[in-house]
Amino acid sequence: MSLPLAGLKVLDLTRALSGPFSTIVWLVTFVSACRQQICLCPQPSSACIFTLSGGMARYISRLGLNQAKRLFLTAEKIDADEMRRIGFLTEIVQGDRLVARLAELSQLLANMAPIAMLSIKKHLNLIARGQVESQDIEDGVRCSETSDDISEGALAWKEKRLPQFKGI
Repeated sequence: MSLPLAGLKVLDLTRALSGPFSTIVWLVTFVSACRQQICLCPQPSSACIFTLSGGMARYISRLGLNQAKRLFLTAEKIDADEMRRIGFLTEIVQGDRLVARLAELSQLLANMAPIAMLSIKKHLNLIARGQVESQDIEDGVRCSETSDDISEGALAWKEKRLPQFKGI
């Protein structure tokens, strides 16, 4: 008998998702979102376990206070459709499309200009926490505009080809 996840290779997204707790929650959610109900709060308050502030802050900034309270205080199990409705998931992919969709997203991200993409991701996360660092954003824009990647992007657009960004 083969296990449902036999042969699955796990991509380490620890740095991409702001910490190992987020990675675990994301993987559990992603792999389990095949219309099953799961608990998004693995440490319910009913078990007298207090959750780290980073996890609570992340839930509040991503889902809003009411949904964070709901999930942390009740440890309610919710299905994939509800996860998407409240903003925990951005899309639901059928199991037979999972590998193809992951390849599509990976290729899409690999084709992006890394300097701009990393700066944008950083500032979107900061803004979600209520921290707008205007000078740092402007510095990121200048860094992107003065990189070799900006010239490569313009040339690739002119030549109607995919750019070959180097992140310098």
